[in-house]
Amino acid sequence: MAISSSKQFRSVNPEGETVEAGTLGYLTVATIQIGEVVGAGMLTLPSSFRQLGWALGVFFLLFMGICNAYIGIILSQAKTLHPLLASYEDLVEVALTSRFLAKIANSILIIYSIFTMSSYLVGMIEAIEMAFFETNLCSSVWGVLVVVFMIVPVQVRDLTEARFLMWANMILICVTVVCSILYMLLHFDEHRASFAIVTEVIPSNMTWLDFFGGVSQIAFSYCAAYFYLEMMREMRDPSDFPKSLAVAIPFQTGVYLLVAVVGYLYDGQNSQDLITKMIDPRTSPGIFRVACVSLFFHLNISYLIFGTMCARKIHVIVHPNTGR
Repeated sequence: MAISSSKQFRSVNPEGETVEAGTLGYLTVATIQIGEVVGAGMLTLPSSFRQLGWALGVFFLLFMGICNAYIGIILSQAKTLHPLLASYEDLVEVALTSRFLAKIANSILIIYSIFTMSSYLVGMIEAIEMAFFETNLCSSVWGVLVVVFMIVPVQVRDLTEARFLMWANMILICVTVVCSILYMLLHFDEHRASFAIVTEVIPSNMTWLDFFGGVSQIAFSYCAAYFYLEMMREMRDPSDFPKSLAVAIPFQTGVYLLVAVVGYLYDGQNSQDLITKMIDPRTSPGIFRVACVSLFFHLNISYLIFGTMCARKIHVIVHPNTGR
């Protein structure tokens, strides 16, 4: 395999198969990482600190960021050595020379993507319910409305067509975080005076379920490596992928620490599974609705990203000649 030196990046294997370059630059890919990864997982970080305490919470938050960067660099090097790699299925086939194991890896990723998309769908329903907290519609009705709303955006075929949505995705999750953090800071002293807030370096009553639950929440908040190769596939020059990591991961880690520290200090042992729930809709309905609506549209775009990649994997299985 070789990489041509032309401006239009192209890889050619010995059989003559080619893969055209994408059009995304490394900054746009960094926003995809930030917008996709800095999402619902981040909003649960105060809850993970409640389970792990300060010491283990900060340690695993930093450790998972380092692991994520390392995995991204390794995958980038693999892409450089084998430019036709476009998925983990390709990677497993090249590394283990087993088509059977490659199919298993691809099936696992598809199943994982479907479950993740399902959780995003549930998150959308919960977010829109919270935004219209004064209505009496049940979750099932909101679910139908969300599915109908998603009919148009899921027609997008690849990330290149949705590049502007990636920037919007990052902005939307930032709005959700800023609204929640701002509310907590403005009501910090009042809240802590009204409730007996307790934070611990290491929780005295921590169980193994608390430990693994907290660690898994932090791991999920960084979980993006499973579609790094798909991101590289969309890039103008995949060798620039480490640059996108250099932009995205420090930003992610900084925002994660901010959310976890402020949220845990604010609510301590009572930390909610979503920081938007720390906003009182009765006293601050405006900021609560803005945070929830922003979260709703963020999850819409995140669902779109997952759906695009998952649909492509299924397309390759069903119709290999047109799926790539």
